[in-house]
Amino acid sequence: MQDPDDPPFVRLGVRDTGTGIPHEIMDKVLEPFFATKPVGKGSGLGLSMVFGFAKQSGGDLAIESELGRGTSFSLSLPIASAADAASAMDLLCGPTRYSTLFSDVMLTGVMTGAALADYVSEKWPYMRTILTSGFDPSAGRIGKAAPPFLAQAVPHQGPLRSPRRSPLAQPHRAVSCDAL
Repeated sequence: MQDPDDPPFVRLGVRDTGTGIPHEIMDKVLEPFFATKPVGKGSGLGLSMVFGFAKQSGGDLAIESELGRGTSFSLSLPIASAADAASAMDLLCGPTRYSTLFSDVMLTGVMTGAALADYVSEKWPYMRTILTSGFDPSAGRIGKAAPPFLAQAVPHQGPLRSPRRSPLAQPHRAVSCDAL
């Protein structure tokens, strides 16, 4: 159970339908340079780097595997949460530097998620924004950048579309802005 003083977490899950990880090596898969592939087919750094990124960011990586059925990975990362765009801007203007904004397009208050994304891309061009909603894009334009829109999470197409460094090169701090 999560401590009420801890920040909320976002969880990203990935599952495959491969052969699974044998129980006898499960405790080694997060070690740097541990590999089950032949020499030259992998460095053994992938999972250890994801695990390190999760820990540096105050999160965790959980692995569940069943032989013959596949493996599930669950990456948990802390987020700061805001109820509306004004609260999100208060967080963003504070002392913590955030790398990602995840927002619903339709927010309560005077500013939409799309307007917040436009503001964020102008003020903090290094920050990535993800817009999501059940909003029907045929009903009107979603923001200045008019990002492609699906009924699922879609990256906001701000002025800088690709980071200069890998987004995993440093710990992430994210703000989530939810419609009420």
